[in-house]
Amino acid sequence: MPLYFAEKRRVVRRGGQLIPLYENVRLMPGEKEEMVLCRFRTLGCIPCTGAVESPATSIAEIVAEVEGARLSERSTRVIDHDRDGSMEQKKREGYF
Repeated sequence: MPLYFAEKRRVVRRGGQLIPLYENVRLMPGEKEEMVLCRFRTLGCIPCTGAVESPATSIAEIVAEVEGARLSERSTRVIDHDRDGSMEQKKREGYF
C-alpha cells in the first residue's frame, strides 16, 4: 500500500495534525500548503486521517519506527481529536 510508505505529499498543518490536501480539503485563513515527507500510520476516510512526518520507505523502516513510537496508531485519526468529541461519542450519536 503506497500510503503507508513515506513520500512528499501536499499537506496543511492543522490542530497539530498533518492533513493531506485533496480536492475537498480547503485551506483555512492563515494556513499554507506544504510539501512534507510523510506517511499514514492508519487509513480512514478523507479528511479524518492525518499523516505523520516520516522518512520510512520500507517495511523494515516502518517496523523500526513503530517499535520506537510513543504515540498510539490512532493519534493521527483527526476525528478522535475534534471539538465534537471522540469516535465513541460519534457512534452513540449515529455518525456511522
